[in-house]
Amino acid sequence: MKAKILFLLHSNAGQTRRAVDELAKGICASSSAEISYIELMDAKEYPFPWGFYEFFSIFPECAIEKPDPLTINPQPILSDYDLIVIAYPIWFLSPSLPLQAFFKSHLADGLKGKPIVSLITCRNMWVEAGQRVTQWISEKGGALVDTIVLADRSPPWTTFITTPVWMLTGNKKLPMLPEAGIQEEDYLRLREWGQLIGDTVSSGANNWHKPSLDQVETIALQEKYILPEKVLKNLLFKPAAFGIYHLSRFLPIVRKPFVYLFLVFLVFSILILIPIVLVMKIFLRIFFKDIGESLRKKALYPYHQ
Repeated sequence: MKAKILFLLHSNAGQTRRAVDELAKGICASSSAEISYIELMDAKEYPFPWGFYEFFSIFPECAIEKPDPLTINPQPILSDYDLIVIAYPIWFLSPSLPLQAFFKSHLADGLKGKPIVSLITCRNMWVEAGQRVTQWISEKGGALVDTIVLADRSPPWTTFITTPVWMLTGNKKLPMLPEAGIQEEDYLRLREWGQLIGDTVSSGANNWHKPSLDQVETIALQEKYILPEKVLKNLLFKPAAFGIYHLSRFLPIVRKPFVYLFLVFLVFSILILIPIVLVMKIFLRIFFKDIGESLRKKALYPYHQ
């Protein structure tokens, strides 16, 4: 009997869809598994490329997890599948809104007892969002067997320019700068991971923790981002999003200026606060090694145990 694999995905700029396609090619190369795809959507439409205000206007709901309801008809029966791959991009250090909508729907209850692979596409910071999805999977009774992360490996200062330009214009290439987005070789390496998944589902043993699964490096973890991401998420993004969301419910007219004010603070934080946090991290690493190690282990958990 053929194994059945379901890809639950949301892709806006096309990176996540490409990642899913390459992973599926690897699976098909090593197994006869039957593969299905479900595009996650909520009640809103998310354009690409984005308008300037449209892009930043989703920030409050994204950061404090207030998605519109999921809109999938007909809804799949998740219990019919042997493996589920959940693929999504990172928006404002959070899982994208359609993925949030999925986990807030009754459809996510079908994850109970299912092995799940999480596939993340991002600029560079993904740990906070990945941990949140891990928590949701656990709450639904699913078993996260591994996480695959594809990140833009260009220097951070270049992606600070190229990624917004790409999101707002659709143009990935600027003069004298690396092309925005995930590199081609990283997409192609997903086929190798897919072959391992295909081998596992073909064996019928459901042995997701066998040693062969460690043959491919699936975690794009850069430790230098862990502390800055935590600071941005908890000290800037969440408080700002909470304030904008609740104030604009009573006074809708303030939403737009407050979103732009957040943008100013965001730029300030990236240019000023992040370097300060990086210096603090070096200090912690030198004088308080246990704290640095604790942050690293918490970022990886439960991906590598």
